[in-house]
Amino acid sequence: MYVNIFLLFCFITGLRGDSIHTSVTYNVRTEGVSWCIYYLFLFSFSFIFWLLFFFQVHEWKQWKRLSQYSETERDFRLQTYFKFMFVREPLHRLLSAYKDKFTTLGNPKYSPHYREKIIKSYRPDDFKPGGENFISFAEFIKYYSKETNPDQHWRQYERLCHPCFVNYDFIGRLETLEEDGTLLLKMAGIDDRVTFPAVHKQTSSDEVLKYYSQVPSEDIIRIGKQYVSDFLLFGYDYLGPVKPLLNGTWPPGQ
Repeated sequence: MYVNIFLLFCFITGLRGDSIHTSVTYNVRTEGVSWCIYYLFLFSFSFIFWLLFFFQVHEWKQWKRLSQYSETERDFRLQTYFKFMFVREPLHRLLSAYKDKFTTLGNPKYSPHYREKIIKSYRPDDFKPGGENFISFAEFIKYYSKETNPDQHWRQYERLCHPCFVNYDFIGRLETLEEDGTLLLKMAGIDDRVTFPAVHKQTSSDEVLKYYSQVPSEDIIRIGKQYVSDFLLFGYDYLGPVKPLLNGTWPPGQ
């Protein structure tokens, strides 16, 4: 038996990090907003749902973009589709983006043009044409604390999903993904057909502090100001993960 489910999803690619299975990480960009519209024909077996995402997650031609509809059709979907998004604590998300796009822990092939700009900005004598030109986390934060148009993988949520203008039916958090995912499926009316995939361990607080301890306080404060709306809109403690660094209480016993 087939069931038609209509969802509109705004997703930030940098959300994934080390915590969400690949099968639910996908992104389609259109006019500054990351949108996917899914016409899901769900079997009663939930693995079919996630298998579809796993193999077609980055096949952009599979998904119709919001901009491909007329204004009337867009308004209809925004008013009638079940709309949802997931967010992540901003400083954790920045660290995840760095590890995933700028180091051998992830896919550094994504960022050579960014690394070139950053190396030339801070260590021009070290730049090697055609070389790997790896950068430190401190350099990454310093550069993007001043950059006004960051990459989609770490761009501010308010600039991608426009939560102040779109009346989302559900906004979930990575930090409570297991509970939020279950609630999302129930609210969307598909919890009897789909189960949420396993949630893997997130980056620990100590790892976040270890990386940000390499960053000068002034750069941490400046990057925080870049993401202040994301902290406030989604109820995250402003600079909360690095407060022990800023108030001198980390590392313990120092």
